[in-house]
Amino acid sequence: MKFFRLPRLAWLSCPSWLSMLITIFCLQGATAQSLDPKAPAPLKAGVNTGMADSTVGPHFWYFIAEPAGSFDISVTFKSLGVLGNAMPMTLAVTITNDPPTGSVRKTVTSEKSPAIVTFNGKFDKRTRVILRVDPLSAGPLRQGGDYQIQVSGAVAFANAAPTSDPIVHTYVRVYDNSITQFM
Repeated sequence: MKFFRLPRLAWLSCPSWLSMLITIFCLQGATAQSLDPKAPAPLKAGVNTGMADSTVGPHFWYFIAEPAGSFDISVTFKSLGVLGNAMPMTLAVTITNDPPTGSVRKTVTSEKSPAIVTFNGKFDKRTRVILRVDPLSAGPLRQGGDYQIQVSGAVAFANAAPTSDPIVHTYVRVYDNSITQFM
């Protein structure tokens, strides 16, 4: 059997490389949710998006509530369904202060259209508020969906610089010697 060896720069024209480069450039400004309850990801001003998956577990976010007034949290959830079929799926959202002295938990269920759950509150002093977004599992069936978090009112947002390893890593296959490199 005769093997054909591509010229050295021919791999750049490969569509998979092009799609990978586009993905890398698009993810540069994206913030990732945290899976570590001790190191939640900072929310940013505006809409924060994520994808809940019952096989991955809960996501953790935080923001700073200012004593000057009240704050509002809106979480919109859209179920992904199962094999393209609409199926009701539930997302639990829990807010707590840090250090925890209490918590509030609400659930939102989506089937065909997005569903919204809201929180509002007020603190007497500057407080770090932690959000736990948890897709509720129904046994071995994989469940989840896309969600959006928006916080408004008397709040401050921390710098969204990465402080730990990202959830998604990039792997590159070098075709010259078939070595997989970790970036």
